[in-house]
Amino acid sequence: MRTTFLLTIFFISLNTCLFSQNGASSDALKVYLDCSWFCDMDFVRREVDYVDYVRDQFLANVYVLATEQSTGGNGREIKLMFQGQGAFQGVQDTLIFYRTVNDSEDEFRQRLVRYLSAGLMPYLARTSRFEHVVITYEKPEGTRGEDQSSNTAEADDPWNFWVFRTSISGYMNGDNIYRSRSFYGELEASRITEKWKHYASFSGNASNDIFEFQDDNGEMLRFENPNHSFNAHIYTVKSLTDHWSAGAEIKAFRSTFGNYNYAAKARTAVEYNVFPYQQSNQRRLAFQYFIGTQYNDYLETTIYERDRELLFEQEVNAGLTLVQKWGDIYASLSWENYLHNFKFNSLDGYIETEVRLFKGFSFNVGAGASIIHNQLNIQKGDVSESDVLIRRRQLETSFDYWMHFGVSYTFGSVYNNVVNPRFGD
Repeated sequence: MRTTFLLTIFFISLNTCLFSQNGASSDALKVYLDCSWFCDMDFVRREVDYVDYVRDQFLANVYVLATEQSTGGNGREIKLMFQGQGAFQGVQDTLIFYRTVNDSEDEFRQRLVRYLSAGLMPYLARTSRFEHVVITYEKPEGTRGEDQSSNTAEADDPWNFWVFRTSISGYMNGDNIYRSRSFYGELEASRITEKWKHYASFSGNASNDIFEFQDDNGEMLRFENPNHSFNAHIYTVKSLTDHWSAGAEIKAFRSTFGNYNYAAKARTAVEYNVFPYQQSNQRRLAFQYFIGTQYNDYLETTIYERDRELLFEQEVNAGLTLVQKWGDIYASLSWENYLHNFKFNSLDGYIETEVRLFKGFSFNVGAGASIIHNQLNIQKGDVSESDVLIRRRQLETSFDYWMHFGVSYTFGSVYNNVVNPRFGD
């Protein structure tokens, strides 16, 4: 009995010693940083090491939600929202900074750490650890007295806000009965300002899957599945108010899989966002209406005996985005139909969410489904087994669906301060 008691005291003392060595401190701020893939958490823990990082938001003194969204110039707007909890209830702030397309990964994470540290100062100032904080200011070169950078005129932009991006890629693999090759190229151009948004993209893809094997009679069989596609998309959007915008788009495409020799569509659209657009990286509920025309030239005669046709169509979309401290939700619902006959229509919807239900436990689920009654492009004629097995051409269907789900539960020490990259994890 005495031996058991002594062993218990020993392990409690050892655990306390190790716990202290791992950086957890009773008087430190407990911070929960809710950040997706763009945060280098190892770097953050190393640089901002005067707080304790906890793995459960309900145990934190400060909850920090980090979100990001695209800007003009292919940059990213990063928003850090600080919310005090417990003794710091009601103390909150929001800081915003930008990552340009030319910023390296190190430059970005250094800026992230600087803004995170600045946002934590109002909370740290209410603790005894603030006595150890030293605040410095580097005066920009070429200034006297006050920093004159705020009065400096914005530099001229020789590109007039236009940004271009191009990419080319290829992929090959195979074995003794199968070979696959695919090549892809893309060119994008965009110009984004507060009032206007212009975008154009051109992409092409060529692939070929080859199957060669012997049947039971020793005869060599060969199946090929070549696919070629081209897509062009141009649109422009005008900002009307904090909630309304209007635009127009042109699309052109070719798809051997979809039986399109070529097709083109032109549509106009209007969008209403229930929340102001400035809040779109945290919450968005937008409704869109499109109306326009589409011309199709088919590779093969369709099941409706058409080689080419001119169609008029309309589409209604509703999209929801919520990123909150309890989790996030993304949902969309879309209805589309051809105006010459309303029986040719489709309904598409999906929802994805991750919710933190209680300490250490989270639940995620995603599902999507389509009801399809508008496949006017389906090729006429019999379908061979190889067409079905290797998906050589698009086949008629009335629906499709997908789903994923999962739960996770984490327990044990609430602190998450230590960085140890040995063996890659």
